[in-house]
Amino acid sequence: MDASLNEFLKYYNDFIKKNGFEPTAYDVNFWITNFFKSKKNKSNSNHNSNPKSLAL
Repeated sequence: MDASLNEFLKYYNDFIKKNGFEPTAYDVNFWITNFFKSKKNKSNSNHNSNPKSLAL
């Protein structure tokens, strides 16, 4: 959880530095959704490394 929070704080602070204002709720929601989807995809790709699991 701490790693996720640190990643969010990096995003939040970089957003302010680049744009000069705080991200909107839409921007934050978009980042959170993509962050956890990418984590889910990484964990799924690790589980799918077994060739037998890729058979259709």
